[in-house]
Amino acid sequence: MISLRRYAVIAACLLLTIFYLLPRSSRPSPLDRKPSKATASTTAPVKAAPSPIIAASGSAMGQQKLSIAKVLDLPVPKQLEYHFPYDVTSKFPAFIWQTWKYTPASAKFSEKFRPTEASWSEKHPTFVHEVITDDIALHLIHHLYSAVPEVLEAYLAMPLPILKADFFRYLILLARGGIYADIDTFALKPAQEWIPQGLDTKSIGLIIGIEADPDRPDWAEWYSRRIQFCQWTIQSKPGHPVLIDIVSKITAETLKRKREGTLKADHEGVVEFTGPAVWTDSVFKYFNDPEYFDMKSSSGNITFKNFTGMNQSKRVGDVLVLPITSFSPGIGHSGAGPVDDPMAFVEHKFEDTADATLSTLQTRLRRIEYLLAGTSQTALSTPRDASVRSQLNTLLLELQGLKKKSRTIAEMLAIHQGHPTLFSTIPAASAPSPTADDTPTTTKLTLLSNSLPLFQSTSSQLSAISDAPIPSPALSASLVNLLPRLQRLEVLQAAQEKRIAELRARSARVLEEWYLVGVEGTNECFAEWDQRLERTEREVNRRRGVEDQVFGDEDGDEEQKMAAGEVVESKKEEVKEEGEAVLGDDEEEEEEEEELQETAEPERLVMQEETVLGDDDSEDEEEMQESTAATTGERAVLGDE
Repeated sequence: MISLRRYAVIAACLLLTIFYLLPRSSRPSPLDRKPSKATASTTAPVKAAPSPIIAASGSAMGQQKLSIAKVLDLPVPKQLEYHFPYDVTSKFPAFIWQTWKYTPASAKFSEKFRPTEASWSEKHPTFVHEVITDDIALHLIHHLYSAVPEVLEAYLAMPLPILKADFFRYLILLARGGIYADIDTFALKPAQEWIPQGLDTKSIGLIIGIEADPDRPDWAEWYSRRIQFCQWTIQSKPGHPVLIDIVSKITAETLKRKREGTLKADHEGVVEFTGPAVWTDSVFKYFNDPEYFDMKSSSGNITFKNFTGMNQSKRVGDVLVLPITSFSPGIGHSGAGPVDDPMAFVEHKFEDTADATLSTLQTRLRRIEYLLAGTSQTALSTPRDASVRSQLNTLLLELQGLKKKSRTIAEMLAIHQGHPTLFSTIPAASAPSPTADDTPTTTKLTLLSNSLPLFQSTSSQLSAISDAPIPSPALSASLVNLLPRLQRLEVLQAAQEKRIAELRARSARVLEEWYLVGVEGTNECFAEWDQRLERTEREVNRRRGVEDQVFGDEDGDEEQKMAAGEVVESKKEEVKEEGEAVLGDDEEEEEEEEELQETAEPERLVMQEETVLGDDDSEDEEEMQESTAATTGERAVLGDE
């Protein structure tokens, strides 16, 4: 048992040593080999890419040694290069990413999208196929880009769902790679057939297709770029430099608008903000970047001229550009072939989506007409196989008819007259004649192709209002029936408001009266009581002052009064004893003399008390009266004796 454990420990140490030493073996960079030129005009030699982007194993280990603090100090492109390294020799990940409001498992998933969604699983049975909802996308971006807070902040700050949907496709391909496809795209051939035979997949890291190649003088009125690469279908390996560039560009622009307060829900600016215009710019920037391509050996910058009119795929470095037929077959312009063309790989069903949206708008227009006018008598109709422009024209005529019936609709049209992408009029010169049955098919296709650029912007605008609930006719009728009751309630409300105003005025008067009587009256009463109390206190203090003047200090004056009293009492006793002694010896002879002495002695004592106690108007008079009464009493006693 011990020997087996020892062997297991030795084997584990050996495996760890091999694992530690193997990544440090020097190998050439995958892009050190210059790609083969597809055409001299479109392919430039590729020099060895810097290690943070397309790195050999040794430099990748060096990246792992960077601390988190140092990574956060790097610019956003360098942070993305660090977290999502690019290896062109790796395989394309077997992922298919699509986004929609509901998953196919939900009953709310639209039936018109089930064939398109299922086509990708049928053509790629070994791939992991995911339909990402908005909630799942939010959690997924939090998980993948929590280490790059700027990207996460930009995604959360975007005000429109279509902006987040565009941004999500770049983010998921940068982090995980695979195929992104819009929910309304139909897979015609598996991705393995997109790459021409004989081309090594280890030399390709990004596959894109052409959306539009309008070879006409007025192309700027219909498209944002002369050659426009589509982004409804993209295949990529994780960490590709084009994805790093567009993610960094959108992040910087979003945060800039957020700081400036200009990040608003602008549907018209989607193409330039996150759509095919900015995607095309990033692709051409990569083609002409000296960091990845040796521009010295190139005859000049790569422009739209290198791709216009192409009907076969072209390779530029590690990017494979497919012709317009591959991802946009059957559109009838820009030289695109039919859906059954051998180069047709993906069909975009945007016209079916536009038809369904326009049908919904027609239904809602009739509901609005019933709500405002009480009837729905729209007689115009459009065949299901009519072009989108014809359907838009019919919808506009119906709206103009409703405008005559409702002032509200007229005001709405006046407000929205600056948005021709929603309700656009057709010039009489270019409008198809309903009686011209001999119109060539090519002319019809040209007229149809002219309206195709409006589909994407119109679809994005209409999808923003597609979730707006419109009440049923029964509910609208019930609301109309409630109008008389609402009018009566308005009258009642006005009467109640008048009554409330009167009650408020009465309450104000009552409050004023209470304040005058209760508050101010009480204060005056308290003030009068304070004055009376103050006068009483002054009188008491005055009397106490008088007593203090009479009796002096509390200790000294009391002792003086007690001493004076004792003197008077002792004198009285002496006078009494002397009187008794005189009466005992000779009552008759000494009577008059004793009376004189007794009369003089009290007077002397009174005079002594006056000198001791001082002069006082009230207290001295009482003391003198008491002394006089005492003297008179003594005289009476002596007289009796």
